[in-house]
Amino acid sequence: MKKLVNGLGVVVITLLILSLYPFWQIEAGETEVLTPSYFLSPPDKTLVYQYQHADGTEGQYRVMWQQHASGVYTNSTIYADGSCDFVKYQLDNNQVVQLDSGFSVPQSEWSNEPVIAGQNTVFRQVDPGVGWSNHYQTKDAWDTLCRYQSNYTFMGWEKIVVLGQEVTAARINCREDKTIVSKSPLGAEWDQIPFAATYDRWYVDGIGLVKSSGVITFSADNQQYTVTNQLIDIIAEQ
Repeated sequence: MKKLVNGLGVVVITLLILSLYPFWQIEAGETEVLTPSYFLSPPDKTLVYQYQHADGTEGQYRVMWQQHASGVYTNSTIYADGSCDFVKYQLDNNQVVQLDSGFSVPQSEWSNEPVIAGQNTVFRQVDPGVGWSNHYQTKDAWDTLCRYQSNYTFMGWEKIVVLGQEVTAARINCREDKTIVSKSPLGAEWDQIPFAATYDRWYVDGIGLVKSSGVITFSADNQQYTVTNQLIDIIAEQ
């Protein structure tokens, strides 16, 4: 959670699937094996999302994936004002582990927040009803140390309607808590914010995240925000 609440509307995302891609016609979950292909989106597509907060605030943003050598992937989220969030992942042994995250603001500041202790596994091949936990620490470019704890549960397979088509999606629930270990001594213009978040995400094989909803509570004022995200377009690279 960086650049104040820049990541708030992007806690999770709903991708609506374009029917013109034949492989999207295949129902995910038929084999009932949750593999990383549910999490990782195709690198040759730009995903356009709509987010909406409970107060009626809404907007759009774009997400692009890049695949690097040795199973490393980067997810970049670009907002209407030109600011960008990114997350870097490592695919290893049928699980996806977060390596780094960060943001940049045009003609302003930027920061990254690598994981320096513990491990943040954001996706794992498990059976319905099975979960996993993470405990890890990060250190941003301004030397602020943060501690995270998260608990994931694969709730099972669900039928959902995406762009007018019924598909089978894998639903994963997550609870995440963030605390500040030590503040930056460098006087950054922005600040890290402690929070507790609970959200559900729905994934489709070969597509990635197709639906999300969540509630985040900031520790400073105990204020809650509810947000939903939905894909409204997928643009193929020319």
